[in-house]
Amino acid sequence: MLISTTAATCPNLVKQGYRGPIYATDATRDLADIMLKDSGHIHEYDVKYVNKKRRKKGLPPVEPLYTLADAARTIPYIKQVPMTPTLSPFLVCAPILLKPGISWGQPRSCWT
Repeated sequence: MLISTTAATCPNLVKQGYRGPIYATDATRDLADIMLKDSGHIHEYDVKYVNKKRRKKGLPPVEPLYTLADAARTIPYIKQVPMTPTLSPFLVCAPILLKPGISWGQPRSCWT
């Protein structure tokens, strides 16, 4: 089956147990390593700040959506696929039309 998502959602899917291939264009794959690790670092940093505020209010801490380590574990699952005329419209339109993380049945691949 297919999961339509943005690249930034993939580390969370891997964190939750997804172990299938994540197909991406060459350009997306090349940028994913840097972007996802940076995003994971930002999640960790933001949660430290939020938890500091929550602690003062007596609220329990929250966890980041994903961490730098989660992002690093995601990279090996990303498989490059060349952009082709038949693939191009799908990659451009699907993330806009379908909400991130929606899946039907058992996910077998993740497109970015």
